Amino acid sequence: MTLKQRRLFERHVRIHWGGREFHTDHGMSEIFVKQVRETADAGRSELVPLLHEGGLDLLLVTPTTIVTTHPVERREHATNTA
Repeated sequence: MTLKQRRLFERHVRIHWGGREFHTDHGMSEIFVKQVRETADAGRSELVPLLHEGGLDLLLVTPTTIVTTHPVERREHATNTA
């Protein structure tokens, strides 16, 4: 199985932040959400890194930042990245 084929079977997540949408793997989304929660719970503002299919972004997270995550169906992901 090639790397591209393996990626089709990994769990992917869509993250919505500040009107933008990012596609990443499940593991990275868990790390990102954990940092977002810790930052918001502490009442701080921080740049939180997110590694996604388009590269790496530092996203500003504040106690009022809204971040949502949604699982991506395998076939939907395969269609969007082919």
